[in-house]
Amino acid sequence: MITKKYVEYLYATPIHTIDFLDTNFCDDIKHHLKNLQKNNIGRDDVLCFITPDDLHKRTEFLNLNEILLKETNKVLNEIGLIREDIFITSMWANISKADNRHATHLHANSLYSGVLYIEADERSGNIGFKDPRIAKEMLDFNWKDDSIFKHRTIEFEPKKGRLILFPSWMYHGTKRGKFNINEDRISLSFNVLPKSESKSFSRTAIFTNK
Repeated sequence: MITKKYVEYLYATPIHTIDFLDTNFCDDIKHHLKNLQKNNIGRDDVLCFITPDDLHKRTEFLNLNEILLKETNKVLNEIGLIREDIFITSMWANISKADNRHATHLHANSLYSGVLYIEADERSGNIGFKDPRIAKEMLDFNWKDDSIFKHRTIEFEPKKGRLILFPSWMYHGTKRGKFNINEDRISLSFNVLPKSESKSFSRTAIFTNK
């Protein structure tokens, strides 16, 4: 019997990775973050120093804002978002020791999010994104290594100057690192919203930066 077969992979989730070839700007950002840590501007514990989440409003990070918004706009153009503009709602950094990890979480009240590695390498602990297909949690079978059904978490390797952009609703977390006690993993995260007006009568919403 002759048949025709069609296969479509539905609802792919884009995760964009941008590697800056010139990472000198990361050294400047690291200097500013270390100054915040030195002056106790943020929360500190044994394993991690966390800055306030208003870095995008601080003068020393304004140039970084432009870099991050430029790259995010490219991504939003690719996915076809209609908007007047975009703006950063929050930005913060983590200066972590090797044993520090971040439990699985999402970034509420934002559309897109990003993480920029300021100081990191392959020993720093991967970031992993959990499969968003909730129905897949119902059953768990054995799969071949190349099966698209197998992996519930896809990992990305940290690298200095690497920017990872993703939908804010993607659950993600980071592993512990395997680097020396005198070294740090420095990552900077941010959230973005569009300035746009929804035309849907069932989900009417207006987003502004006021």
